[in-house]
Amino acid sequence: MFRLKMPDFRVIAVVSFLFLLCTWHQFIVDKQCTVTTSNQLKQNSMDHFEELPSDEVNENLSINKQELVHLNNYRTKYIIYYCVGEKTCGGWGDRQLGIVSVYLMALAMGRRFGIMISKPCEISAFLRPNKVNWEVDANELHSLESRYLYLIGNKEYIPLLQWADLETLYPEDVVYVTTNYDYSNALKVNVRYKEQLLWALQMSSESVFAKVMNLLFRFNNVLQIHLQNFFTVNIPRPYIQLVCAQIRIGRNPSMPGDEPRNTMSDLQSVWNFLSRYNNTSKYKIFVTTDSEEVRAIASEKFASQFVYNSGEIIHVDKPYYGKKNVCDNVMKVIMDQYILTKCDTLLVSRSYFGENAAIMRKNKKNTFIFKTGEIFAWH
Repeated sequence: MFRLKMPDFRVIAVVSFLFLLCTWHQFIVDKQCTVTTSNQLKQNSMDHFEELPSDEVNENLSINKQELVHLNNYRTKYIIYYCVGEKTCGGWGDRQLGIVSVYLMALAMGRRFGIMISKPCEISAFLRPNKVNWEVDANELHSLESRYLYLIGNKEYIPLLQWADLETLYPEDVVYVTTNYDYSNALKVNVRYKEQLLWALQMSSESVFAKVMNLLFRFNNVLQIHLQNFFTVNIPRPYIQLVCAQIRIGRNPSMPGDEPRNTMSDLQSVWNFLSRYNNTSKYKIFVTTDSEEVRAIASEKFASQFVYNSGEIIHVDKPYYGKKNVCDNVMKVIMDQYILTKCDTLLVSRSYFGENAAIMRKNKKNTFIFKTGEIFAWH
């Protein structure tokens, strides 16, 4: 009679154990892979912040393999770009020039570079360090000997930088500087600082400005999200081109404390320029201005194409004329300038705000400047 052979339970136990072991190992591997991938995605998301643009001129600095970024150190002496209190610092464009100039002075003097801006809002509300750590704890400086240089509008100071030994002139531990001028050309010809600024000798002052702005700043989380939302909503498809105009009128009801710049009649050439981009399926038109009247005219003329970054119009050095949410409006100023750097076609007025945006554009093609009713190609 045929009889079934009973299985060897010892063999079954061993096989089952091996199967469970392999299954557990695969589970652990899969879990590790999942966690690693999740962390990588999270890290990529956290690290995906826009830097301010750079024109990338002479990105590879080969002379003696000199590095641009070498101020992330802990020197005992400091030089600080300073905009705190009631004194005038200038608009955002003026401040950018001053910041870059003080950074170059720090390189020349071998000092720790810092930025202190609290007028009208803390700079950390919008921007954070990129490749150079410019954040300095004020408590570190309280007990140190210091000097304050207020150089707003002081052109006579610039020739001094062509020959002076700055460390001898300013031996104090901390030098606070408020300025609105470009010192790059003056410092580059000072033979004392040829080695420290060797990288800059190869570059125009405009390229130095763009490079340093890129080194210093990136947007914080809040500003980054606002910018992403602006481009997602207004430029939803890659074939849409953004045509931009920065129109500085000067003294007007929105900016009563400013000097006159342009008249309303001067703007006809701007409207004619923008009207060339009348294909509504291809072009969007962005206008940033210091005048509510100009904004209203632009919105009416180009209604089907008009895109706008919402907020009140302010000057960051004169923001108070009954305005609310001043810091939100300062963020609008910084956003507007960055948007200008990303435009496919850009027209700017004569002002540091607009001109600095043009300088920071990676591609200078289709960049124009508006002067007293006439439009010229960017130099």
